[in-house]
Parts: sequence; C-alpha cells; structure tokens
Amino acid sequence: MTKAPDRPPAASEHLSSRLHAAVQSLPMFRGLPPGERERLAAIASIRDLHKGDVLWSAGDPADALTLIVDGRVKIVRHGAGGDVILEIFGRGEPVGAVAVYNRMPYPASAIALEPTTLLTIPARDYFALLERHPDLAHSLIGELTRLYMSLSRKVEDMRGRLRFGSLRPAPDGARLEVVNIGVGYFASRLAFW
Repeated sequence: MTKAPDRPPAASEHLSSRLHAAVQSLPMFRGLPPGERERLAAIASIRDLHKGDVLWSAGDPADALTLIVDGRVKIVRHGAGGDVILEIFGRGEPVGAVAVYNRMPYPASAIALEPTTLLTIPARDYFALLERHPDLAHSLIGELTRLYMSLSRKVEDMRGRLRFGSLRPAPDGARLEVVNIGVGYFASRLAFW
C-alpha cells in the first residue's frame, strides 16, 4: 500500500502555474531571463490573505521577502493614541524589504486591506540563491535600478503639478494652515519599506 500524495497532482500543477505567473508578473522579476525566474519560483510560495489578516507584527523576524501579487497591504504602527498607517503598498510592490535586506525585525505591523495574494521567498533561501548565482544578483540589481529610475522620472514629472503639505494650527490658533513639504522629501519617502 502506498501513501497518498499530500496534494493531488491537479492542485500541485495549479499552484506551480500560479507561482510561475506571479514571478513573471512582478516588476522586480519581469526583466529576468526565464531560467532565473524558474530559480525564484522553485523557492517561492503563494500566500492568500483575507481582509484584516496580519502578515506580521512589529518585532517579528523579517524572515521572508514578500511581494504583492494582487491586493493591498498597510504598514501600521500601534501606539497608545491609536494606530498610525505609515504606508500602503499595492500590486507588484515588495513589502518589508528593508527589514529583510538589513536582517532586522519588522519595525511595524503589516495587515491586508483587502483580499491579497503574496509571493513569499524565505530570506535564507533568497540570499543563498543570490550567492550561488551572481548572474541572478546582477539581473535583480539591473531590474531594481530600472524601477528606481522609472520612479524617479515619475516624481520629477510630478514636480510643479502637485503640492505636498500638511496641516498645522496657525499662530492665531483659530484656523489651520498648510505647511509645504518639498518634493525631495516626498521622493525620499517613496523608498521600499
């Protein structure tokens, strides 16, 4: 008598197909040659979340590179005065990458804002793959550089069209006034979380 497989072949094929489609759809990996995308798909997994599901809490170890395939995630810092949303990430964006790359605990919590599909790659496996395959590391650096340049062009295109600011009480205390925030400050806040 043989042991039944953990997952029926059809489900396994469907998951494999979802993984490959996810890796190919993400801007961070889209420009990689097919063989390098295969290497990533081999160590990645898909995670489906419902609205309100917690990806991680502040202080948890940053043990996986997480990219949003579909949906949105908010980064939240919990405080005595209530929760503060630090950032909202959407389709194609890495979430928590700064903590993963710096091998530090997550500084804030991450919560799904809606049904969300994630591609997760264990940090240990991801960094080992990059060390074993320098060509993959170089390709990723090139792709991230292209994404950064595209983002920089978009921010530059916004210059003059958008006014960034926040509100503070005016000196007379009777009204609010707008405090201008420079585009450079805004651009610096667009870095990967």
